[in-house]
Amino acid sequence: MLDEGRLKLETLRSTVLSREKLLSLLHGRGVQYLGQLSRIYIEPSGALTLVWNDTPRSGLAIVPRSDKALIAAMETDAHQVCLSCGNLADRNTPADSTCHCCHAHNWLSASTALED
Repeated sequence: MLDEGRLKLETLRSTVLSREKLLSLLHGRGVQYLGQLSRIYIEPSGALTLVWNDTPRSGLAIVPRSDKALIAAMETDAHQVCLSCGNLADRNTPADSTCHCCHAHNWLSASTALED
């Protein structure tokens, strides 16, 4: 369902989880942004297995979008991400460009973890 910080939307559609439910479950497990994970697997029991990335990279923030102060604190200037799948792109990618992974057109600043 996730490959190097990017959601595999086709795989997710074949499960009983919506994108929003998955992100909510991840947030509940302490994930701040998708770049912290290298893989997510859904087990036959329905449980999620998270494989944490040894070297986290920028990614799509999964904290509530309404918390603008937190989102701003997590933003990085180096990259942007597709709002739909979390595909990481260079900051200079035009805002109206199409994501080569999911064909969406919505881009946000990429995020990194807040310090503890």
